[in-house]
Amino acid sequence: MSVQAKNYTKMAIFFLLVFGIGFLPAPAPLTSYGMKTLGIFIGLIYGWCAIGMIWPSIVGILAMAILGILPMAKILANGWGSTTMVLIFFMMMISKNLEKAGISNFIALWFISRKLVMGRPWLFSYAFLIAIALISTMTSAVATILLGWGIFYGVASEIKAEKYSPYTSFMVVGIVVAASLGNGLFPFRTVGAVAFALMTQISGEVLNNFVYTIWAFAMCFALMALYIALGKYLFRVPVEALANLNEEYFATKDLTLSKRQKTMLVLMFVLIALMLLPSITPATWITSILFKKVQAAGIAALICLAMCLISVEGTPLMEPRSIIREGISWDVMFLGAAVLPLANGVFASEEAGINAFLTQLLTPIVADKPSIIFLVLAILISTVVTNFVIDVTVPTILFPAFYPVGLAMGVDPVVLMVVIVYACYMALLMPSASPMAAMMFGNSDWIRTKDLYRYCGTFIAIATIICCLCLPIVQLLFG
Repeated sequence: MSVQAKNYTKMAIFFLLVFGIGFLPAPAPLTSYGMKTLGIFIGLIYGWCAIGMIWPSIVGILAMAILGILPMAKILANGWGSTTMVLIFFMMMISKNLEKAGISNFIALWFISRKLVMGRPWLFSYAFLIAIALISTMTSAVATILLGWGIFYGVASEIKAEKYSPYTSFMVVGIVVAASLGNGLFPFRTVGAVAFALMTQISGEVLNNFVYTIWAFAMCFALMALYIALGKYLFRVPVEALANLNEEYFATKDLTLSKRQKTMLVLMFVLIALMLLPSITPATWITSILFKKVQAAGIAALICLAMCLISVEGTPLMEPRSIIREGISWDVMFLGAAVLPLANGVFASEEAGINAFLTQLLTPIVADKPSIIFLVLAILISTVVTNFVIDVTVPTILFPAFYPVGLAMGVDPVVLMVVIVYACYMALLMPSASPMAAMMFGNSDWIRTKDLYRYCGTFIAIATIICCLCLPIVQLLFG
């Protein structure tokens, strides 16, 4: 079959799913409305995986109106007009601006050039991956992976480590793992931005951003230590060549910040403070009042505005037109515009019957079992589903389904969403799981698929067990 024939076949399957499933008999308690909703969503998942993000999303938006799921005005308001989309838009601008300014590169080099790690190969590796995780909080995970790979390729060349060698493969995978975990350190980014906004809309509960951030940092540091321990003790990756990586290697690297870079870094810290402080400060403080008025999306917009208005050496910190052209991932934006209208009310509506149907399926599995068993299942199901469905959509699918079951079992909605979200960040075993996973599978120049599954698969299996063991702590922190 020719490439063109394959493309037409994929398109036919996509349209059949979007517009055809809704006309199948609806098994009770699903309704015809629910079947049409599921048809659009299942079709979108297939389209995103097999075709692309943008035009399948446009079809999904039109299908919601054509099939009578929602009026077009509400589709656009719940999608493009949602605060979640605004937040993601401005955070992408900030991330790209920091990347262009060279701040991400500076942070990575600073971490791995400390005297503490010189001559200590595994400590060096840990510091490198932690640096990648921290950079991922300030820029896009995809950009961080490219940056990390670029720096590591230079290190590999310096220590004469060949492509596909055990240490090279281990670190190329580790950079993706670190960037993915780092992407989830703050709840107002990517998956968390969509998920916790949805949680509040459905349950009325609000996440404590500060507590989440402390917990996420602790988990990230612990899980990256686990990854290093697996390399050292289980896989026994040879690292002797790293002994030659000394101060002379870094002597040629620029480890100073310009006035422009320092100003931008200060604004980044201001952004983080304004996002986190309202969770721990009195409601009368100016930070709390500001956050209540403009929310997270407004804070991100405020920092973008500051970068546009503040000039250093006669040049504004941000040129918005070029940043929007280069930094906005329209794949993510169109995906959000298509999925949020479905997630914000349609999935959970009584008219669709989707929640009632899923509750009917899940209840026998968790009935008469402790709530901890329900949360373990939530972690396992979220991890498996994310590998086949792009990460940002998984909370919008699973939380509305799990929420009524969890509520009946006394599970706090915040606890439930936290475990779903974190499971999404650890699912990297299929290219459809996330853009980060797709990049890892696509980097065949530096890693073989068998090594990817060996290192990443083992880590995810053990990390998932550890997350399950940590559930009592999560319940204590967020319950």
